[in-house]
Amino acid sequence: MDRLVRLFSGGIVNDNGEFEMMRQELARFDSPPSFDDIIGRVGTSFKVENEHCELRLRGRFDAGDKRAQYMLMAISCEDDWIFYKECVKGSQLVMPREMA
Repeated sequence: MDRLVRLFSGGIVNDNGEFEMMRQELARFDSPPSFDDIIGRVGTSFKVENEHCELRLRGRFDAGDKRAQYMLMAISCEDDWIFYKECVKGSQLVMPREMA
């Protein structure tokens, strides 16, 4: 789980927290990625060329019990990334999902 991250871009997030019409890519890392590793991969994968372009990362995890209830969490620094990974480990999702 710590080395595979699903990246999403574009599209919309519907009222149920589900992604619609988004570009998706599975990013594999040789070791658990840091926040800077994620930012670098998003820039490369989605062709973000302007260093001053504002990226907003949000993680999605399942906070439901028997029925999926997706929560979005802003990820803007290493501490947010670490906290998000802890939330994912305690949720029903198999791997984290990132959205740029």
